[in-house]
Amino acid sequence: MNKLISKNLFWIIFSSLLFVLLLARLTFGWTSPTANPPGGGGALYYFNGFVGIGTPAPGAKLEVAGQVKITGGTPGAGEVLTSDATGLATWETPSSVPSGFVGFFDLASCPSGWTDLVNAQGRYLVGLPGGGTLNGEVGQVLTNLENRAVGQHGHNITDPAHSHTYSGIWGGSSMPYNQTGGAGYASQTQTAGAGTGITVQNTGAVPGTNAPYIQLRVCKKS
Repeated sequence: MNKLISKNLFWIIFSSLLFVLLLARLTFGWTSPTANPPGGGGALYYFNGFVGIGTPAPGAKLEVAGQVKITGGTPGAGEVLTSDATGLATWETPSSVPSGFVGFFDLASCPSGWTDLVNAQGRYLVGLPGGGTLNGEVGQVLTNLENRAVGQHGHNITDPAHSHTYSGIWGGSSMPYNQTGGAGYASQTQTAGAGTGITVQNTGAVPGTNAPYIQLRVCKKS
C-alpha cells in the first residue's frame, strides 16, 4: 500500500514539474520570441522583443514599413493626430496660425478662415515702434498701380521783381526831399523793376517712386 502511494505521488510530482516547465517555456517564448508567429505570412515579425510589420528587423517596440491607416476616432481631411498627457491619441484640426496673424497671399480672395485687412490696402506695412499706435494710418492711400513721384521732382518759384530808390539833386545844392530853396531842387525816385533770374534745379536722378512694389492680397486670420 505504501509502495502504491509512493508511486502515485511520484507521478503526480513528475507531472506537475513537467507542466510547470512547459508553461515556463511557453511564457518565455511569447515574452521574448525569436521567430515569426505561425501564419504570419512574412508580414508580421518578432525580433529581440520588438514587433515589425513589413520589416523583419524592427528597431523599436513597433516599426511599420509602409503606410499606416487609423480609422478610429473622428479622422477628417487636414486633421492631425495629437495626444493628451496620458498618451491617448485623438484627431484634431490644426490651429498653428493664431487669430490676428497678417499675411500676404497671391490669391484672388482670402482663404477660408481669413478676411481682407482693408486698412492695409494701398499702404506699406511698418513695424509698430515702442509705445506706438496699433493700426495707426499715415499718408494718402496709393491707387491701383500708382507711380507716385517721390524721386526726381522740381520746384516752382515766383519772382516779384524789385526796384531801388535813389535821390537826385539839381541846381548845385542839396535840398530836403520835395522842398525847394536857393538855387537847387532835390527829388527822390525809383529805378525800373528788374527780376533776379533765380532758378531751382530738379532734385533726384530717377523719376518716379523710390519704393518699387508688387501688389498682393493682405489677409488677417479670423
